Amino acid sequence: MNTCPSCGAAVDTRDAHCRYCGAELYSETVPQQTAHRDDRHAAGQSTQGPPTAASQQPPPRQQRTRPHETGTDRRTLLAGGGAVVALGVGAFLVLGDNTEDDTATQPDTEQVRDVPAAAFGFDFDAASQGGQLTITCQSTADEIWATNLYVRGTDLARTGEWNGSTNDDGTITAGDSWRIPVDSSAYEVRVVWEPADGGQPSVLDSSAGPDA
Repeated sequence: MNTCPSCGAAVDTRDAHCRYCGAELYSETVPQQTAHRDDRHAAGQSTQGPPTAASQQPPPRQQRTRPHETGTDRRTLLAGGGAVVALGVGAFLVLGDNTEDDTATQPDTEQVRDVPAAAFGFDFDAASQGGQLTITCQSTADEIWATNLYVRGTDLARTGEWNGSTNDDGTITAGDSWRIPVDSSAYEVRVVWEPADGGQPSVLDSSAGPDA
């Protein structure tokens, strides 16, 4: 590292004066070093010789190939498009099959059993031993067989299949009734229709006692 001969501060070899004290800088080694570098540089140039025409030519440009210009890429694109079309056709077939299955599982409306429409009245007669309940068919729009009609509930002395009055053919129409003893005035009663084939029962009418 070069220093100023006057103040001793570090100086740059390219400065003519010290940046700190302003003294002139005289260095005999700098020109010699510069001369040596110039000599080596000149020697290197003479050894290498003048550049030839071939060395001055720019490197050849690499021709860039676009993906869509090659046959392999075209085949790849065609294969990808075919796969997309195949997926679309497969999805359509699957959806079509599911639609057919859903339609096939829908029940036939002609085979659905209709619940008969009927209305019943409940007349409670209080007594010392609990009372009596009279169930009377008030109206019916459909044919109801006594073997399909049941009385269910709580605090009733009798329940089960209809054991009241019926027509000669065993059907129940308006005016038919059944009198049932009850255990208390807190009874609950339901008139239930149960299909002969063991299907889902349906409550046609219901009632409850005054203390239920």
